This record gives sequence, C-alpha cells and structure tokens, in this order.
Amino acid sequence: MAKYSLTLRRITKLTFLLLICCLFYILAYQWATREKKQVNLLGHSHDIDISHRDNGRVEHTEMDGDVQILPWSLKLKNYVPNAFAYPVTYSSIRNPILSFFHSPKSGGLTVRDCMLRLYRKLKKDEPVMAAFFTVSETQEKLLNNVSKVSDYYMGDSAMGICDHVGDRPCSYFTMWREPYERIISQYFWCRVGRGGQTPSCNTTLEKYTLVSCSLLFRQLTARVLCHQKRSVNGQFNVSWKCDPKPTTIDHLKKSRKEREVVLTYFLENLDKMFTVIGLKEEFNTSLKLFETTYREPFYEACHSMHSNEGFYVDGRENKAKNKKLVQESKQRLMANEEIRQCLYEDVKLYEKAKEIFAMQTKNSPSFK
Repeated sequence: MAKYSLTLRRITKLTFLLLICCLFYILAYQWATREKKQVNLLGHSHDIDISHRDNGRVEHTEMDGDVQILPWSLKLKNYVPNAFAYPVTYSSIRNPILSFFHSPKSGGLTVRDCMLRLYRKLKKDEPVMAAFFTVSETQEKLLNNVSKVSDYYMGDSAMGICDHVGDRPCSYFTMWREPYERIISQYFWCRVGRGGQTPSCNTTLEKYTLVSCSLLFRQLTARVLCHQKRSVNGQFNVSWKCDPKPTTIDHLKKSRKEREVVLTYFLENLDKMFTVIGLKEEFNTSLKLFETTYREPFYEACHSMHSNEGFYVDGRENKAKNKKLVQESKQRLMANEEIRQCLYEDVKLYEKAKEIFAMQTKNSPSFK
C-alpha cells in the first residue's frame, strides 16, 4: 500500500510539472505572437493588415493580394507607402534610406546624378549601385554584414534591396515615361552609339521593340535569389551566397494568364511599393514632389540638370526634328498589334502611375 501511495505521488508530481510546462509554453507562444503583430508601419512583418485612422478615414498600407506562381515572394518586407496617399503613415517615418528604381531613358540618369550631387551637399553616404550586374554582389555583402548600409541606393535592379538593410525604414521612388516614347528614345540613343547593345539596335525599331517588350514590368519582377551555404554536417552557417544575376518573370517563361496575375498585383500595390512616383513628361514637377517627400533639395539643386537626353537626328540635338521623328515612330508602333501586346504590361503600369502622379500633385502642399 505504501509503495502504491509513493507511485501515485510521483505520478501526481509529474502531471503537475507537465501542466506547468504546457502553461509556460502557451504563455510564451501568446507573447511571441503578440510581439510579431506589433508591426511597424513599414511592413517588416506582413502577417496582419496595417491600418491607420485619420478623421474617420482608414489607411491600409499592407500590400494586397497573394502571388503564389513565382519561386520567390514579390511582396516587399521593408517599404514606405506613398507619402501623399497615406500621409498619416508617412508622417511617422524618420530618416529613411532612399532607393531609386531606375527605368532607362526616363530621366533616371539625371536623378542618379542628382543623388550624387546631394550626398556630397548633405554629407550623406555615397550612393550604392543596385544595377543588373552589381546588385547580386551588393545584396550578398549586406546579407553577410560585409558592407555598411548606405543612405542611398540606385539602379535598374533596386527593387528588393530594402529588404536587406536591417530595421531602418527604406523608401523606393522612381521616374517613369510613356512606354512607346521610352522605347523609341532607347532605340535611337542606342543607334547613335550612346547606349548599351543589349538588345542589339542594329535592326529596325519594330524588331528592337519586340525583343525588349515590357522592360519596366520585367524590372519590377527582378529579384536576386540567395541562400545560406550548408556546412559538411548539413547545418546552415552564417555565409550567404547569391545568384550572379537577378531572376525575372521572363526567365521563368510564365504564361499570359500568370503574367496577368503578377501585373494585377503590381497595379493594386503600386501606391504602397513607391513612396513617390515621378514622370519624365513632368520632370520639374516630379523633382518638386521628391523634394517635398524627402525634405531634400532635389528641385533646388538639380532642376537644371538633364543627363543623357536623346539626340536622335545625326547625333545632334534638334528638337523640332526629334519631335516629328518620335510622333511618326510612335504611330507606326501603335498600329502594330504584336507590338501593342508586347508593350501591354508597361502601358498598364504607366496608366496607373499617371493616376498616382495626379493624386500626388493634388495632395501635395507644394501645389496648393
């Protein structure tokens, strides 16, 4: 009987200890979940919707939609939503990193040169390139803590770089151009020997356009895929290795339907991905919007700069002939059904950007 009583006491103690452990685990899990949901306004975690109220108006700064058809997530983890669409959210942001997403032949080189001027003027970190051939190395160094986080990033493959700069807020901004005029400018710039040769411009404008297609859409999907190298025993070590070049939707040869899903995702979230969007056609107004957004003298210091402007006729600037050439070339391209399909994604993105641009100027105190 005494032996039975001793065994019973032991079972009771073990049961009690087990219950204590379970309770501790539940409390720890609830606390961790609570911490996870205390998300900052930039979306460093995206498990819940982030909303803010301003006089009864709700600001939803969480990206909508879910993209499952790609091997990486297009959802950004570190971003600052549009300053003019979500002013309550933006007003809480302090000292963000600026990442300029460069669309070729859209006034982007001027903005990049402007940033090179501003970093000296404002005594900030020198801008770091996040271009197609350099972004992999840049991202790998950030992941491995080899390089210091900069105040400025810029390049045609800048999307996603903010996810690797730590907890400091990071803001994407950009300058876009009407897609037909952009591809015409790129083609003739290449023809006079001032541009890169990928794709080759030693062909007709139509063939060049069909090879390039929706470059902007392709740029938005570009991501560098990285992984931690395994040690001999199969455990992860601290070293990261990134693919030498970004992967884009074109590399994955996705169907038209799948591409439409991704395009819709971007269209629904463009005002959350970019803190401010500029248009080449409204260049000085765009600089003023950049200046208002970041409180840095983009317009004051750079409105007279015009880097890499297109010289279409005989390698010389001739605005009257250039305008006529662009108009005639644009009419030819727009009359071609295959080219219209080819540029469809960029046209839809630009139309959305124009809507956002109009909203920005309407809501900006600089244009009241």
